[in-house]
This record gives sequence, C-alpha cells and structure tokens, in this order.
Amino acid sequence: MQNNDKIYFIISGIRDGFKKSHLLCNNNIAEVIDYIDDRRQISNSAIDRFYTIEKTPNYTLATVFNPNTKDQVGRKAYVAISLFVKKDCIIKGGLLETLNHLMSYYESKQRNEAVNMFTEQMFEAEYENLSVEKANIKQIVNGKRQGYFIYEALNAINEHFDYPEINGYKIVYFLSANNTAVINELISYEEVKSFPQSILFQISDFNTIKYDLLINNESYATAGMLSVGNHLKVVAHQGDKITIVKKQNNLSKNINISFNGETIGVYSYFPEEKMQQVSGGISIPVGGGSINGPKQVDARKKKVDKILKIAILLLLVAIVVIVLNINGVFDPKVTQTPTGETQTPTGETQTPTGETQTPTGETQTPTVKTQTPTVKTQTPTVKTQTPTGKNTGTNNKTDAELALESEIKALEKKISLEKNATIKTSLREQLSKLKNKRP
Repeated sequence: MQNNDKIYFIISGIRDGFKKSHLLCNNNIAEVIDYIDDRRQISNSAIDRFYTIEKTPNYTLATVFNPNTKDQVGRKAYVAISLFVKKDCIIKGGLLETLNHLMSYYESKQRNEAVNMFTEQMFEAEYENLSVEKANIKQIVNGKRQGYFIYEALNAINEHFDYPEINGYKIVYFLSANNTAVINELISYEEVKSFPQSILFQISDFNTIKYDLLINNESYATAGMLSVGNHLKVVAHQGDKITIVKKQNNLSKNINISFNGETIGVYSYFPEEKMQQVSGGISIPVGGGSINGPKQVDARKKKVDKILKIAILLLLVAIVVIVLNINGVFDPKVTQTPTGETQTPTGETQTPTGETQTPTGETQTPTVKTQTPTVKTQTPTVKTQTPTGKNTGTNNKTDAELALESEIKALEKKISLEKNATIKTSLREQLSKLKNKRP
C-alpha cells in the first residue's frame, strides 16, 4: 500500500548507449514505471530544458527534461526527473524551482558516470522543502486531450506547477520559445492558450441503476461521488459535453450548466420519472428533485390508502343490507309476536315449528312457510293466545274481532319499544293496515 503523503521520484532517460533506462527511483509503482516511455525523439529536437505535467489513472507527475546530456561514450542523450503523488494530492512549496534544482544536482553528481553517484535518500533530501496537500475535488478528474504550452519566461508557467491543474488534458508539454521545434514531434497535440475552468455541479435524485452520466461521450466514474439522497457531485470543464442517459430505453439528454456550484434535478430532464406507482395501481406525482419528495409521496400514499379503506367499508355495508333484504328482515308483511312466533296480517299464528294455527285451533300445514330472520326482536310480555273460536260475550265481539284487537295492541307495544327507525316505519304501515280491517 502506497503512502498518500509521500512524494515519489523516478529518474529516467538514456545513459547506457541507446537503451532507455529507469536510472533511479524510490518506489516500485508499476503504473508509473510502465507509463514513462522513451522521449528520445522529442528531446533530440529540443535546445534547452522543457517540462511536462502528466496524469495517469491514479497519479499526477511533474517532470523536467534535460535534452543536452551525454551517455557514457559521449553520445547525445537525455535525462528526465519526475516527482509524483496520488492524483487526489498536490505538491506544494515551489515545485518548478525544485525540479530545476534536482536536475542541477543530478548533473553535478552524476556527470557521465555509468553507475549512480548518489542514493535514494540523498536525492530525497534535496526536495524535503516540498510538502503534500489534499487536492480539491477538481483534481480528481482526468482529461483526455494532449497539448503544449509555449512560454516566453519561466515564471509564466509557475502558476501551473504551483497547482498542477491541466483541466481537460492528460499531458501538456511546457516549451520555451527556443524549443518550438519540438512541436513537430508532438503529433495529435494541440496548442494550449489557457486551461478550461473547472465546473463543479450536483445532480439530485441520480440513481446509478437507472442512469449513466457521460462527459464528452465517455462514462463518468460515479463511484464514491454519491452523497446521501442520491446527490451526485460532478466535476467537468468549460466546453465539455455532459449527457445523462436513461438505461432502460437508452434515452439521452444533454445538460446545460449555467454556473459553478449549480444543482440540477434528474426529473427536470426526465419528467416522466415523476410518476411513481402506489397501491391500487394509482399513479401520483413525486417531488422533482426536492429533498422533501419522499415525504410528499408518503403523505399522498397514506391519503389514497385511507380513501380505499373507506370505499371498501362502504361496499361491505351495502352487501350486508342487500343480504338482509333478501332474507326478509325489512319485509313489512312479516311481523313477530312477543313470544317469537310469526303472525300474518290475517290473524294466523305461526309456531316455531312452521305449522300454522287458525283461531279455531285446527292445525294446517301451509304450502309456503314464512321464517323469521336470524335477528329476532322480542318483548318481555306474556304470550297472547286467541280463544278456541267461541264467543266470550265481551262487548258482543266475535273471536276474529278480539284477535284483531289483540294483534293491534301487540303491534302498538312493539312499535313503542322498537328503536330501529326503518323497522318502526314498516311496523307502523302494518299497524295502519290492521286498523283498516276493523268493522
């Protein structure tokens, strides 16, 4: 594991004939060692020292080149000294001046010798004035372009090495006006007049499962960049093409950033994503990039659930009413005597066994039997029985008239005790019919 606070060095170039060599280094970082290639062709075109800032996937390198050295047999050669740190760090303390000092130290110590004339520790002591600081998030993103920067005076490029930020580029050569011949060797390189400014912005509600972010048509590494609430922090540069792609249907939308530090919402580019399915198949809108979006969804979902529960309850009540009507609970033609027996308007009394008894006492079995509902209303009165059909002589009324009066009194009693308005209304109608039968 590498130390994030350490400044590494590597000395490379040509010292043994025409063979490129890593002359000395204080690390075994393969990513950097393998990256440093033979710059002999470029060095052969240079007159004096030149510099580079370069980015590998995980490191930032600052290098000084001396194109005017000799190998052990006196042939033209070059030496490059690189200092590098992890890409999320920067070197502070006068980096450009220190690189030139290290090259002068090498020349005075090594001269044309075939073996190293100093140790790693001796070389590290020559740049102990430098320190390492954590870089701004801007530094974490590497560019893809290649360029060269022409300067008149060395101090004109100090600012770029004090904070080695080459936005949008992976390598930039810094060449003096004397070294313009080097440009002929830099195929596919563009001249850099100034570096694009970094733009830091945030995308809210960015779900990495649903969306992909492209910068200049290349996928942007979102790992570790998401904060709480799926807010994605993004670093781009002026002129970058920024695109959000919806993975489900490969629909893409280009993003326009108005100012540094701006926050945009995914839903402003994909408004159809505002709809979220909830229980019952009802679609309700959710907050478009708002932090309160989930709370709004919960409140609306609870409201919908409440409405559904009320609707279900009303449906159950309606079903119960229908079933009771089918069973004759609200049939005004059927009444119940205080003893639980059912009595028809004609004065016939039905016993619990279903047999019908006439006023004369004869028992007949009716073809259709009327059963009482499951819920019976009974009063604590004494069962009323009709005479055997003989005239008692009271007021010279017939047995039928006495039975009718008895039934009317029983029904009036029942109405006075009944609390259900619907049943009471039905009983009153029945009472009215009975009274109309009086002679």
